[in-house]
Amino acid sequence: MSKKTAIVIESDILKYLEDKPLTITDLKFKLGSNWTTVEKFLQKLKDEKKVKEIISTDKKKMYQLSYPETYFEIPISTEEKKKFNALYNLILEQYKEHKKIPTKTEFAKVAVDVIKDSSELKDLPTIWYLYGIIPLMAAEPDKEYFKEIHFDHEIQIKNSIVKSIEDKKGKSSITIQREQHEKYGDLFYVHCDNFIDNTKDKWNKEKILENLNNIYINCPIDEEFHVFDYFDKFNSTIRKLFYLENLKEESYRRDVIITFDSLWKYFATYSAYKSIKKLNRFKDQSEILRFYIGNMIESREISLKESLSNIYSIYLNSLGESVNLETSKEINEIRNILEDLY
Repeated sequence: MSKKTAIVIESDILKYLEDKPLTITDLKFKLGSNWTTVEKFLQKLKDEKKVKEIISTDKKKMYQLSYPETYFEIPISTEEKKKFNALYNLILEQYKEHKKIPTKTEFAKVAVDVIKDSSELKDLPTIWYLYGIIPLMAAEPDKEYFKEIHFDHEIQIKNSIVKSIEDKKGKSSITIQREQHEKYGDLFYVHCDNFIDNTKDKWNKEKILENLNNIYINCPIDEEFHVFDYFDKFNSTIRKLFYLENLKEESYRRDVIITFDSLWKYFATYSAYKSIKKLNRFKDQSEILRFYIGNMIESREISLKESLSNIYSIYLNSLGESVNLETSKEINEIRNILEDLY
């Protein structure tokens, strides 16, 4: 059997990694080579940014193909990348005609509008994340994109771009973001937007409690991720602090905002995971958590638990202070009976 050339070994490594991330041992057996040779070629491919080293959720060192242009480095096909590049080129060309550079939010939202509006682009992957729906391939306003392909319905796509840009003209990134949440009907995102707004510069107790009610009603229930349980603890703790009037103090308000931010980041990462699952680009869906997004969800969950613990400790400390809670005559009578029993 003839010895494999360096080009063949590199090509084989990339081919095997297309299927899923692998360890050096996995690759060694597939290639019929030794550990040192595999490690040498992996290092070369890492230096060329074609492969990256990851630590899976079961703490194994593994290697996967590098997709630095996508969120969470989720794989996209060559054809998808060409379509994204061509679309982004058209969008930026339109902005140049207006002598304007879009914000990252504006650029991404225009891209999503066009993808949703075009039969030719509707298969391009999008996901829900921190700021709503975004293209899976990051849209960077300061990057140069080249057209390697031409769309069959390019005039229609250009018209869609013009319409979306005009719709966002003069609006802030936050307004654009909120309008998208409403347009695509995710009420959890909409009510979280409102909560953030009502706790930023003002602190309207009635509106905040109304926001919490609406978020509670629209909060997803998922046994695997406990999003609802975490929000339920946050919600009940805030209500108790309002009852004890602790939230009149600026320092406690800051803790609430920080905790909500942790809750939001955990939820948004969970939401990204659910979106990626719906794309159906993995033979084994468990790989999404194991190799791509699981470690981030885990770290954000740890941060959320710490924040929740912090505001709950504020509530518990408040109970130790002299708090005058009125009790009814009937409750006092029941308390006296119980004291006699024990």
